[in-house]
Amino acid sequence: MDERPAEHSTTISELGLDCQTRFTELIDTLSKADHFQNQLSIAAVNEELGRFRTWANNIGAVSSGRASLDSRVKNVEYLRHNIKSLLEDLKQSLIDGSVPVNMT
Repeated sequence: MDERPAEHSTTISELGLDCQTRFTELIDTLSKADHFQNQLSIAAVNEELGRFRTWANNIGAVSSGRASLDSRVKNVEYLRHNIKSLLEDLKQSLIDGSVPVNMT
């Protein structure tokens, strides 16, 4: 669950950076839990992190200022909402992927 106060509107950039962090945390957690590597490959997660970073950098999802995706979609509410929703879903999936590993 997000610990931010309700009045703070999370930016696309913040969500993108948080997703990168969650990918890294999942990889670190998997590397310490050998018995889960048959279910979730570290190499596969690493590859997806690379793809995410490429996508995020190419469209400005982790940038600030005028080149940022936040800036480019600030006046297109439905698009901004959809992008943020997808990033929040990804973030939650990465958190959920770590739960079984952390419970051991």
